[in-house]
Amino acid sequence: MQTIFDKSKDGKRCASIRPLRVGEWKYKHGRTSLNLPSVCEADLIEHYMGMIKEGEHYPVSLGQMAMNLDGFINVHPLQDEQTIEGCLELVYNVQEAIKHICGADAVSLVPMPGKEGQFAALWIADEFFKASGGGELCGKVIVFEGDKGVLCDETALCGFEVLKARSNATGGVDLEHFKEILGKDIAAVFISYPNMDGRIESEIKEVIRLARAVGALVVCDGTRLDELTGIVRPMDLGCDIVCLEGGAVGVKKDLARFLPKGIVERDKKGRYFVQAKGSIGRVSMYFGEFMKMVDYWSHILRHGGDGLKEAAQIKTLIKRSQKTQKPQKMQIENIKKEDENTDERESVGAIEVQ
Repeated sequence: MQTIFDKSKDGKRCASIRPLRVGEWKYKHGRTSLNLPSVCEADLIEHYMGMIKEGEHYPVSLGQMAMNLDGFINVHPLQDEQTIEGCLELVYNVQEAIKHICGADAVSLVPMPGKEGQFAALWIADEFFKASGGGELCGKVIVFEGDKGVLCDETALCGFEVLKARSNATGGVDLEHFKEILGKDIAAVFISYPNMDGRIESEIKEVIRLARAVGALVVCDGTRLDELTGIVRPMDLGCDIVCLEGGAVGVKKDLARFLPKGIVERDKKGRYFVQAKGSIGRVSMYFGEFMKMVDYWSHILRHGGDGLKEAAQIKTLIKRSQKTQKPQKMQIENIKKEDENTDERESVGAIEVQ
């Protein structure tokens, strides 16, 4: 089998890296050059996906490269806010980007990756109904059989009773059964979009309409939302809350005051500060997993709005070809693009990159 170096061609590359604005990179071992293959991103994906298909293994840990970013690493969350404004600015920028990507009015990055986002979403729903005087009446949450990523532990911690809506023969929502269990005692309807099997629910708009009719909040579990980035925004579908794989939680305007503590805001003078008013409290320490936010912002800056959409399309295409076991080359060839003349992307949708 060919190695990735065998496919290397001078002039090809996976990305166009913009000039750094956060200080200089420092190589741990003092090397000034690296012997790396020159391939476009589609070739890189095709090569390693082909190795998996043929039963080969490769010792690559994607995203685990050690980087020394002095401006971010040598800080502490208990420092005075005025001394870490650069970090707060990054958190603010990620918040704004995710707001635009999801269509949310407010976002918190405080919940840690995993199930903390789902827990925070349900806690927000619980506090919302308590504040509106319907806490005792709305004590149930509906989840769907096909949503394997939605566990019942989070709903139990928030004091909710869990009702499961059945799936139909095709794996989608059984609307008739959903209507049977839907009532005024439902606080929230929890639906994954797409679900853990990658299925996009065709009846999601009807599910949201029925849930709203009885006064329930609609929570979207966006664990796999990266497959629809730039294509569909949960809030545009009518969802009230969205929780993402990285722990981020987005909400509509009327739920913003219930978000966990640790949200970064900017005042009229352009200074960044941590908002501590009107909240359900803390679900995690400090600002959440900060270095993960650095990773998010780097990813957003690298791709831009159009690039994020293209990455989502490529990811979906690869997963589909894995399921149907079609040759990778035939599928990827249609979307292969060499980055030799890649233009720098200066915005994420309507958000200007500073």
